[in-house]
Amino acid sequence: MKKSLLGLCVALSLALTACGGTTTKDPAPAPAAKALTKVSLRLDWSANAIHTPIFAAQSEGFFKAEGLDVQIQPASDKDDVLKLVDTGVDQIGLYYQSSVLKAPAKGYDLKVFGAYVQHPLNVLLVDDRAGVADLKGLAGKKIGFTSDPMPKGKPSTTAAAIKQMVEKAGGDWSKIELMNVGEAAVQALATKQVDAIAGVYEYHEGYLLSKEGIKTKAYRLNEYGAPDFYELVWVTKGLGAPEQAAFLRAIAKAVTWTEANPQKATTALMAAAPTLKQEYVAATVPLVLPYLKGAGSAMSRERWETAADWLVAQGAIKEKPDLTKLLIQ
Repeated sequence: MKKSLLGLCVALSLALTACGGTTTKDPAPAPAAKALTKVSLRLDWSANAIHTPIFAAQSEGFFKAEGLDVQIQPASDKDDVLKLVDTGVDQIGLYYQSSVLKAPAKGYDLKVFGAYVQHPLNVLLVDDRAGVADLKGLAGKKIGFTSDPMPKGKPSTTAAAIKQMVEKAGGDWSKIELMNVGEAAVQALATKQVDAIAGVYEYHEGYLLSKEGIKTKAYRLNEYGAPDFYELVWVTKGLGAPEQAAFLRAIAKAVTWTEANPQKATTALMAAAPTLKQEYVAATVPLVLPYLKGAGSAMSRERWETAADWLVAQGAIKEKPDLTKLLIQ
């Protein structure tokens, strides 16, 4: 009887082992999580509506899903963005296409690997109280610029674009007074020191003026004769091609997600920039999204050629940079 019971136990033990029921073998260790690549991203300015998808990519995990640990840094001084990337302090910078085209002549060894804002944000805001029906009607009026409109006696990039717009409309540029109002553009227009302001954004200065009850008409540069620039592009020095591609995929996902979830995206921006007013963010985020469509697509070489040729023609740069060296396409 004991032998029979012993045999039964042995048989049962063997059967359970074969089914995996009583095995004591340790399970195979889970594969180690792939380490994220740390990337420091320098913005062109302090956080605002245009940067909403960038912060959404961080808060929603789009960067991490692509293997990136992105640290977003606001610009301490916008003129330092290219320098910080060129010296390796930051691996990615977000900066203006026109300035990037001037970078090689300044000795910067940078590469452009994508475009973020697809069209000029820069607009000419004309005060309705000035009684200007069209661009031709600016003759005898004053335009305030956020920086010197005539550095070294030549029109700045913004001034050159508006000059082209006015002349295309049949206006007399020589009869328009140009003023440098600096960061006080909104105040200058509100107090009627000027009739229009340039070098400003419709979603920012236009919104602030509307809150003061001042109506303006926005003349978008690319819609009135100036070239269709990329406003903001991604620059790097030394960041690998896989990381570049991963970053652009994350941004493209974030733009799409922001379009579908504007309220959640607003929350992400407010968390990153708590000094912004909720009302401002809620009103301006929808205004910037149309400019971001296509942020993950390939850049147009033709648009870069056109922009570079235009800057040379305006005297903003002495010679056209080698786009083959500047662009990663």
